[in-house]
Amino acid sequence: MEFDETNPLVILQNNTPQEDLCGMTPSEIHHLLYDAWTELSPISVYPGISEDILDQVPYFRLAEELVRILSREKQVKLTAHGFLPQKIVRELYDHRFIPDFFVDMRNAKVVREHDSAPISSVHSIVKASGLVKNVKNKLILTKKGELLALPDARARLLLEVMKTFTQKWDWGNLDGYEEAYGIQQLWGFSVHLLSQFGHEEQKATFYSQKFLLAFPLVAEQFPTSLYSNPIEDFDRCYCIRTVEQFFEWWGLVKVDNARRTFSHTNRVISATPLVKEVFRFE
Repeated sequence: MEFDETNPLVILQNNTPQEDLCGMTPSEIHHLLYDAWTELSPISVYPGISEDILDQVPYFRLAEELVRILSREKQVKLTAHGFLPQKIVRELYDHRFIPDFFVDMRNAKVVREHDSAPISSVHSIVKASGLVKNVKNKLILTKKGELLALPDARARLLLEVMKTFTQKWDWGNLDGYEEAYGIQQLWGFSVHLLSQFGHEEQKATFYSQKFLLAFPLVAEQFPTSLYSNPIEDFDRCYCIRTVEQFFEWWGLVKVDNARRTFSHTNRVISATPLVKEVFRFE
């Protein structure tokens, strides 16, 4: 049976806020899923973010610094396996845009690309976005990268990096879980949840459960095992991909480090002002 999208009842249903969607409509969810970076999306990034706000976005600053290094050096020779050299990794980490709490706790050092998940991912992001290219195992800026490295192009650079981060770089690259279609694709809904509930401290699983209430089929992608069930694996996966890699890396949440544990699901977080300074909610 096909639904007539011109039927007034169907139109009403698609445009009526739903409790399970935390006040969003089915039509808005459709646009978040399929039109996230178009004018149809109910959530978008402000196009002209001010300099002082740009300076507060950690992942953007990490990407920007790598672009600046390449602009300064003209080319960076990669390791034999295609990773950033130790000198560049140390320079990036020493800015402490995204310090690793557990690395610092152990008084360890970040010397290789894979010692820092944000640095490893940002290397992939600048390539996937077309800002840099690998020529004979040397990383150099493209014409696009040179243009977006200019001081007056910072807001456009943030848009490019975030668009690539949400659309082209696989959030599952670092965790080993199933693809879990929906978690990354509906990043805008997670931002909506943070805008609605982030004024109070919440455990990370508060957001994973709100997401699961809206999209229960996502958990069905996780198989049952002897050691866990699909809901537990979904919670952990969501907390790694959305709470840590998206919310934390981009500075959208503050983590209560006094209560931080190795468990991603037990982290206590609250929204930072960046949520409403970076994103526009229609």
